[in-house]
Amino acid sequence: MGEAKRDNNRIPTLMAVSNVDQTTPVVLWADPVTHRLLVTSDSQAIDTQGADIASATDLALGSDGDSFRVTGTTTISGIISTGLSDGAVIFLVFGASLTLKNNHGMGTSETVMFLKAGADESVSIGDTKVFKLMTTDSKKWYEF
Repeated sequence: MGEAKRDNNRIPTLMAVSNVDQTTPVVLWADPVTHRLLVTSDSQAIDTQGADIASATDLALGSDGDSFRVTGTTTISGIISTGLSDGAVIFLVFGASLTLKNNHGMGTSETVMFLKAGADESVSIGDTKVFKLMTTDSKKWYEF
């Protein structure tokens, strides 16, 4: 393994390969808050800053990265998970203050968020949230 990328806008990461087939690339990184080791093997671009996305009741992620700057002040009730598989990890950096809804019921293509606080939460400019998609019984985003 090589030296992890380091700069003021990224969380240090390491590239590795899956122990299942020894070829599928995965990204490993330590959550800066919980210090948990996170792993992703999703087809979405990994360790990449995606285009800015506008806040919306049902937040629509781009397929061009795993880290997104969220613009606007619309309350977010859930994250659309179309095209993402179990274990996908995303980073959201907020460009404005807004509210995130905890465990708010949504439609069929959207996915609820479970926040660490266990309740709705206000975020401010510059706040970062890390979510992992879990599909044990239905698709849900869990905050790390």
